[in-house]
Amino acid sequence: MSGVSGAGEPAAMAGGAEMARLRAWWWHRQGLDGRLRGARPDAVLAETGWARSVGGSGPYLGLFARAGTDRAAVDEAVARLEIHELPSARGCTYVLPAADYALGLRAGASAPEADLAAAVKHLGVTEREIDALGIAVLGALTTAGAPLDPATLKKAVGRAVRSLGETGRKRGVTTTLPLALGLLQARGAIRRVPVNGRLDQQRYGYVRWSPSPLGERTSAVPGRTGDVPERLSGDAGPDRTGTAPVSLPAPTVCSGGSTEAAPDAGRDAARSAADRVRAELARRYFAWAGPASLRHFRWFSNLTAAAAKTAVAGLGLVSLPDPAPVPDGSPTGAVLLATPEQAAALADFTVPEQPQYALLAGNDGIHLLHRDFGRLLDPADADRAVPGGKPGSVLGALSDSPTHMILDRGRLVGLWEYDPDAAAIVWTSFIRPDAALRAAIATTEVFIRDQLGDARSFSLDSPKSRAPRIAALRKGGT
Repeated sequence: MSGVSGAGEPAAMAGGAEMARLRAWWWHRQGLDGRLRGARPDAVLAETGWARSVGGSGPYLGLFARAGTDRAAVDEAVARLEIHELPSARGCTYVLPAADYALGLRAGASAPEADLAAAVKHLGVTEREIDALGIAVLGALTTAGAPLDPATLKKAVGRAVRSLGETGRKRGVTTTLPLALGLLQARGAIRRVPVNGRLDQQRYGYVRWSPSPLGERTSAVPGRTGDVPERLSGDAGPDRTGTAPVSLPAPTVCSGGSTEAAPDAGRDAARSAADRVRAELARRYFAWAGPASLRHFRWFSNLTAAAAKTAVAGLGLVSLPDPAPVPDGSPTGAVLLATPEQAAALADFTVPEQPQYALLAGNDGIHLLHRDFGRLLDPADADRAVPGGKPGSVLGALSDSPTHMILDRGRLVGLWEYDPDAAAIVWTSFIRPDAALRAAIATTEVFIRDQLGDARSFSLDSPKSRAPRIAALRKGGT
């Protein structure tokens, strides 16, 4: 089922030809031009960036669009630990290649530490009880020798876990178990395993992670959740991606993740380790997303302006003019940063003449690495109504896509959803559909119908919740 809102030739790109070239460049760097066809999932993620996972179909759709990877191959890579879903940048879950496990865990470590600090402050939790619970969890997982879901784990650890009552419920933490699990994951002591081996759901069991991607622990026996590795090593197996694993020292932390009272040398070492993690994250980021502004990197990393500047200081980045409008209140919006190699390659880059269509999730890296939705839009499309949105809402006012996306060489040219009742993609395009666009839609439709069964945006997405958007798309996006 298709709808066409606005036939005819595309309008001029925002910022003219240079904006079109930047979009096509990001499209190329993201491997959406076919250059990664047939590549392994871990190689694709190492080359184009971590795939955001929220229990939706995004990782599958992204790997299919870039490399033609079928679901079985992705699930096999997960089972072999070549790729894995981990809490990483900003504490959010991404699917990472093995070479980046240590970096991802270190980049996201502050989130569970902050959760514990908040529970100590507001819910009467103590670090000592979370330490004890962590020991109990590790012991239960060691004894089980198989994944345990949270309900089974709660029974196994018995009185080591306690309810946080109505106050905890209001703060979104009903028991102490999630606090311990979050810390143990961040320390590389345990990992989550999807119950059916699939990434497009959020039902998990937990297992011990041995050997840990963070290296050997300070004790050979299960210890406090605050135990830290003697070294931070990304070598979780052979480096199959061509990206060198990061090897960094671990900072000294207490059970809550805060820096211990220590001599100045200890504090300096911890600060140095944190700076090196941030610098490595910045190096990865600009390889995936450059040219990008410091504002874009701050969104991805959740770093302060000062910390972000420090992180990129040693990367040798050069400044490029930004053809997009300067965001309100953003002093860096008019400048993009790139490696010298990227800048030279971009100067010689030519936008492909023929369309290159791909159907992607709304949180695909082509958008989410920058999270600058307006860059995907042609100015003529900014005033289009949001499908199923509130009256008067338009695409140009959004931070994120309201549905899955259809793109051509980096430009948003349509929107889509999957209707499992009809076993069909429902879509609307901002351009006159040609045979290549219809073929891309048909190919993705077969992939979803035969291999995924549905294309949820996130874990709670359902045919019922997306019904208004589907209805609007059937009417041509209005």
